[in-house]
Amino acid sequence: LVTGTGGLPYVSYDADQYVGEVYVPEYLDYDVIITNSGPYPAILDSAYLSLEQDFSILSEFPVTIDGNNSGAVSVRFQPESAFETEDTLYITTNDPDNSILQIHLSGFGYRPEISIATDTLAFPTIHADEDSTMNLSVTNAGNGDLVISGLSFDNSHFSSLDSVWTIPEGESDNIPITFTPSYVGDYFGT
Repeated sequence: LVTGTGGLPYVSYDADQYVGEVYVPEYLDYDVIITNSGPYPAILDSAYLSLEQDFSILSEFPVTIDGNNSGAVSVRFQPESAFETEDTLYITTNDPDNSILQIHLSGFGYRPEISIATDTLAFPTIHADEDSTMNLSVTNAGNGDLVISGLSFDNSHFSSLDSVWTIPEGESDNIPITFTPSYVGDYFGT
């Protein structure tokens, strides 16, 4: 007596996948879930992206998904620019009804952009035993929070608070810069 059971894979997936949000140039890894509802193993032979700019494929191929199980194709979202970006992931399979999977990928990139109101702060003349503070106006012209975690100067007579400034998109903040002379004369710094 000889018996056998034939079967096919039956692949299903979500055709629209929102990967998430990340600050440029950071990245986010994401698993595209593929389900095999058939009794026979589904084989994902290969994959490619239509643009290959902000998304890349991490998975090694082929990928085998046993019957009545799910598997994943891992992609990396690493945007080069701000705002929403898209790509299409194509996966070839052994499912006769779904031989090429077409999956729309989208993600959102945040990118702060610093804009400084002036490139020179000219402090007034003061006595060598005094100090003077002026504000440097900083604007975030980007679409994500601008975080200024510290300032450094090449001349120790200029300083700022040891502080962190977070400037939301489209907003400005004043950062205090202090001049503390110790002798009579001109001071320059960056």
